[in-house]
Amino acid sequence: MKKFILILLSILSIAVVKGLVSFLYMEQPGRYYEIHTDELYAGGWVPRQFPKDITNIYEQHDIDTNHVWLRFDRGQQAVSTEGMKKLSIKEKEKLQLQTPLFSSWWFDGLIEQQPANDAALYADVFIGSCGRGSSFLALSLNRQTVYWWCQSE
Repeated sequence: MKKFILILLSILSIAVVKGLVSFLYMEQPGRYYEIHTDELYAGGWVPRQFPKDITNIYEQHDIDTNHVWLRFDRGQQAVSTEGMKKLSIKEKEKLQLQTPLFSSWWFDGLIEQQPANDAALYADVFIGSCGRGSSFLALSLNRQTVYWWCQSE
């Protein structure tokens, strides 16, 4: 009988954990596009400010907080920083980064030198606005990768 109860509790525990992970994933749906497509803008999560020749596009958003995360590779067209202010080193250090759940494609942190850790981001970072919050654009200084995120306040 004890063995049966232990097995039942184990199965129940696994089901609860799986349910929580599934619930969190549903709260932050994500998409991947190999090349630029108008589908990227479906739902209004991503602004129409990015060049049409971007590739390897990852997008994730949080339906509760309205936070959005976007990563892509640059093409030949320049990524505009118009209307945005470049952050100083001290301002970048103070950034409170919120990362997307379960996303290996996002960076681990910002650094000010060529990274020894490939998951760290060496980039110029700009701040702008998005809806009722702030948007950030990080242009990698050693890769073609660009990160954009919007944090609602």
